[in-house]
Formats: sequence, structure tokens, C-alpha cells
Amino acid sequence: MQKNMEEEREEAFKESSDSAETSPGAELKAKSSLTVGRKIAGLVGLCITMMFCVAAVGILQMQKIGVEITAIAERDIPLTDIVSKIALHQTEQAVQFERAVRFGTEIALSSPQVLCHS
Repeated sequence: MQKNMEEEREEAFKESSDSAETSPGAELKAKSSLTVGRKIAGLVGLCITMMFCVAAVGILQMQKIGVEITAIAERDIPLTDIVSKIALHQTEQAVQFERAVRFGTEIALSSPQVLCHS
């Protein structure tokens, strides 16, 4: 009877040690043999890598924006110059028209016979 109990204890111990070796916790311990310092270093390396990726994407986007701004400037600045010239010519025409009207009024007031003969 004592032998049976001892044998049962040994079998139970073997089963518990076998189940401990195949349990997820035991596998996790075997896989996580990295030290805390190595884990931290890995995370820092990952963060630095991601930072460089974000920086590269930002630089590429800024270059695309620069190209677009240059294209807009090359297209819009000549149009702005043309519109400015048109506005200047319109102002000059308005001034000339006002001078002509004033001159015509002065002629009409200075010689009333011109209006009567018509």
C-alpha cells in the first residue's frame, strides 16, 4: 500500500512536471529569455526606425508641395501681371475719358454758337 501511494505520488509529480513543460506559461518563459535591457533596446530601435520613416514621408510630402507651389507661381504670376496691366489701362482710359468730357464741356461753355448751329 505504501508503494502504491509512493508510485501515485511519483506519477502525479511526473504528470505535473510534464504539464508544466508543455503549458503556455513554460513556453512563454522559454521564449522570453531576453533581458529587460534588450527588450528596451529593441523598443528604442523600433521607435527610432518608425521616426525615420515618418521623417522620410514628411520630407517627400514637403518636396511635392514645393513643386506644386513652384508650378502655381509660374502660372499665376504672369496672369497677375496681365491683370495688373489691364487694370492700369482701364484707369488711364477713365482718366482720358474724364478729360475729354471736361474739355468738351469747356468748349461748349466758351462758344455757345457751336451748339446753336447744330
